[in-house]
Amino acid sequence: MTIYRCEVVSPDTVASVNRLFRQGWRPSRELTLDGSGKNDGTPSVLIILERDDTQPVALAGRLGEDVKVELLTEVPILNGLTHEELSELVAISEVRSVSQGTMIFEQESENESLSVILQGEVDLQLPTAGSLGTQLMRIGERDVFGESSFFSGGTHAATATAATDVRLLVIPRAGFDDLLQASRPAAWKLATNAAGILGVRLQDTDDWLTEILQQEEDARIAQSWQRFRESTGRGGFKPQHFFGT
Repeated sequence: MTIYRCEVVSPDTVASVNRLFRQGWRPSRELTLDGSGKNDGTPSVLIILERDDTQPVALAGRLGEDVKVELLTEVPILNGLTHEELSELVAISEVRSVSQGTMIFEQESENESLSVILQGEVDLQLPTAGSLGTQLMRIGERDVFGESSFFSGGTHAATATAATDVRLLVIPRAGFDDLLQASRPAAWKLATNAAGILGVRLQDTDDWLTEILQQEEDARIAQSWQRFRESTGRGGFKPQHFFGT
């Protein structure tokens, strides 16, 4: 796969661009920029560099021989990242092994990190309303958890426990902030993907709430008809035969 980047070449940046050439980048296109805004009137050149994406080998070494590099390219929150960008993200992260039954984090705890499951399965214990207790959800390879506290800076909404022996790619918020400060594409792509995923989840939540409210309204109406029929001696009432006799 071929990857691209843009660089502005001026007398001050020639040395840094030459370093890119030594790293395997090659010029693809160039555009002369207007130099009228410079004190010496020297124009700059915008060049588009291209290079074959050869990072998978290095990336595999960082993840470990038993983890497929291709797995990261299939993680929705990492969609669109080149191997070079994934390598940059892995460089600020930690690959962590967790034994089965070990608690990864507890509900209401503070730990600003985003975890990608490389191997194994994780149980998320979610609180439910009223007296229903908790709900258990199991997630596996390519799934991500910890995103609510990672992006909001709050506490975890669930308790995460290793359902099997697991391998995690743990992305710390501090390292992510460093990438943002440096305007690295890896950070922007991750944030954009997260926004899209959270948007879908909000829509799903809206649909779920609408369904719950409709069920409550149907139940209220059914109970009203039941009371009416009992008061008039009409006997039992079946909600599915709402408009029948």
